[in-house]
Amino acid sequence: MKDPWDVIIELQCEPSKLNKEWILEEQAKAGNKELFTGLRYALSPFTTFGIKEIPFKADLDKYEGATFISPLTWDEFEITCRALKERNLTGNEAKTWIWNLMASCENFIAWDSWYRLILQKDLRAGITLKTVNKAVKRYPEYSIPVFECQLAHDSSKHLQKLVGNKIIETKLDGIRCIAWIFRNGTVKLFSRNGKPFENFPLIEEELKTVCKYLKVDIVLDGEIMSSSFQDLLTQFRRKHDVEVSDAIYYVFDWMPLDEFSYGTSQKMQLDRTAEIPRFIPDTKKYVRQVGWTLIHLEEEEEKFKELNNRAIKEGYEGLMIKEPGALYKCKRSTNWLKLKPQITVTLVVKDIEEGQGKASGMTGALICEGKHDGYMIKVSVGSGFSDELRADIWANQEGTKGKLVEVIADAVTIDRYHEASLRFPRFKCFRGFEPGEQL
Repeated sequence: MKDPWDVIIELQCEPSKLNKEWILEEQAKAGNKELFTGLRYALSPFTTFGIKEIPFKADLDKYEGATFISPLTWDEFEITCRALKERNLTGNEAKTWIWNLMASCENFIAWDSWYRLILQKDLRAGITLKTVNKAVKRYPEYSIPVFECQLAHDSSKHLQKLVGNKIIETKLDGIRCIAWIFRNGTVKLFSRNGKPFENFPLIEEELKTVCKYLKVDIVLDGEIMSSSFQDLLTQFRRKHDVEVSDAIYYVFDWMPLDEFSYGTSQKMQLDRTAEIPRFIPDTKKYVRQVGWTLIHLEEEEEKFKELNNRAIKEGYEGLMIKEPGALYKCKRSTNWLKLKPQITVTLVVKDIEEGQGKASGMTGALICEGKHDGYMIKVSVGSGFSDELRADIWANQEGTKGKLVEVIADAVTIDRYHEASLRFPRFKCFRGFEPGEQL
């Protein structure tokens, strides 16, 4: 059994993924508990330390206040990890404590290649928690919890589920956001895959107002929306000059953090949905609950159609259909079904673009324009064609321009310049044999 830092250095030097897995498997077989405990701290999305800059051993001369306590042991280091994780150690106190730990570590390699990398949550070894979990599948005690949230299935593939009482929500077209809210006042925002969000301080500050009322740490699940989805993505990726003042966090589920990390809730969907207002700040400026209603799909069919039509008209992505008695499961589940409404729009072919790659020498897309529900729509339609049709259109471009074409799409979209287009446009058919002919 090797020292953990020697294993990390070996992993850093090994280019082969299979060999990395073999190295980890051998250490699991040898019972290297310290190594895998450290890997869990470094790789688990459920562990955050709240610190950004971790010094190298060579930096010790720059800090006169560092105090040698006693030779650093793994047990002492793990106590620090737990204190940082629980936010019992923060700010300048945490910074001083870490410098003292480094002063107490007599082994330069151990600090720079092990302890320091754990605290910065970046082992620089080309491994992820999935790599570790694959390597230790015969030693589950060393596996690392995976960050997952509940995902929906397409309702068109599970029509037998569309019966009885269901919770109906608007399906939002934004960025999925999982919020961890701690009783000590800390709020962390993550993507559906566990990637930290750091560009939404107004949402974080508003969520902090509920921390003092919590009896347990909780998780909120929802969607961040802005006036423009493309603008939202742009701001999300920025490092500087971020402008997200119109971003709103719409919450549609919650549970205690312990249940989320375990992978399932204890309460039913209807109870969880009804309890969300407990965690929405009184101001409700940047954090709101997704609107919902409980209906019987067969007995209230007209109401369901009305909700569906409204989703189309208001430009939403569709509807979410949820099982009232179901538990939250951190995986894709038929307890959540997404119903994406479709619209059919008749437009005029204005131009034709050549395809690329396989479609070179054939039609790549039709450039179409026209009015629909008061909007002047301009859109490039590049899917829904057979290869034969792509070739025929390209061979008869002048005869195609001016023709009416039916386009299927999910919804009308409006960009930041107030120009209308279509979400996921697909060619359906031509409306006539001649330009302008509507059959």
